[in-house]
Amino acid sequence: MSYLRLNRFLALSWYKVQVTACCLLVCLSATALAVATEPDSSTVRVATWNLGALSSADQEKASRALALFADTVDVIALQECPDPGQPLTTQDGSKWQGIYEYSNAILSRWPIVQSGLVAANPAWARDLPWADIQPPAGPAFRIYSIHLTFKRHGNPFLGAARAVEIRRILIHARGFVGPVILAGDFNTVGWILGGQESEPAIELLQASGYVDALGSVGGRTQAVLGRLDWIYTRGFAAADQVLGNYDGSDHRWLQASLSASDAAASDAAPMSESNTVTLLAATALGLLGVAVWRKRKRRVEISSP
Repeated sequence: MSYLRLNRFLALSWYKVQVTACCLLVCLSATALAVATEPDSSTVRVATWNLGALSSADQEKASRALALFADTVDVIALQECPDPGQPLTTQDGSKWQGIYEYSNAILSRWPIVQSGLVAANPAWARDLPWADIQPPAGPAFRIYSIHLTFKRHGNPFLGAARAVEIRRILIHARGFVGPVILAGDFNTVGWILGGQESEPAIELLQASGYVDALGSVGGRTQAVLGRLDWIYTRGFAAADQVLGNYDGSDHRWLQASLSASDAAASDAAPMSESNTVTLLAATALGLLGVAVWRKRKRRVEISSP
C-alpha cells in the first residue's frame, strides 16, 4: 500500500471516529434530556371544606380555614366562604393567593397562573371558580371549587340537575391537559339514608375517568344528609387521605395528598430552559462534527492520486 493511500485510509478512519463520537454525544444528550424531563414526584396537598355553619363573621371565615390548614396543605377549596376583602397571611408571614366567587373560594400557597368561572348552571346563576396553579416542581394543575345545587322550591332530590352541572364542568376541564381536581360540596343527598355514590353526578365523574381521592376513607360528611363532600381527581394518585372533623361547621373537612401520574405529568410539564439548551448544544455539536468531517474528507479526496 502506497504512502498516500495509507495516509488517506488513516485520515478517513480518524474522521469516522470523530463523527461517531459526535453522534454518540447527541444520543447521550438526548438520553439525559429524556431523564431530566421525567415527571417530578412532587405532592399536592389539597383540602376542601364547607364553612356554612361556622360561627364566625363572614370576613373571618377564610382566615379560620387558613389557620386550620396552613401547615398541612397547599391548596384549599372552600364553599360558603365570602371574600374577606384583604390578602390572607399566615402566622409565619406567608401570603396566600385567593380567588372568590359569591360564596366559593380557592386558596393557594403557590402562584395562580390563570383563573376564571365556569357556568355550571346558567339558568340558576351558579358560577363556580377554577384556578390553574403552578407548584414549585411538577406539572401545573387545575382545581375547581365545587358547590352543586342543593334544592329548588324545597326539593333536594335534584340528582339529574346536579349531573348536568357536573357535565358542564367536565366539558370545561377537557380544555386543560394536566391533572385536574374537583373538590367541594357536591350535595349528593342520594336518598338521605344512603345512595350518595349512585347519584348521577358521581356516576358521570367515574364514567369520565375521575377517581374518588378519599376512597375507602370517605364517609358521612354531613350529620343529617350523609356524604355530600368529595375530592375527585384526574391524573393524580392519592395518599394520606383524611376524613376530618366538623370544627364548628356542619360539614366535615376533607384532605388528601396527590401525586401527578406519569402520563398527566409528561403531557403538562413544559421542557425546562436548561433542557432546551442541552438539546440545542448537542445538536449544534453534532452538526459541527459532520461539517468538519465532510470538509476534511473532501481535502483527502482531492490530495489522493
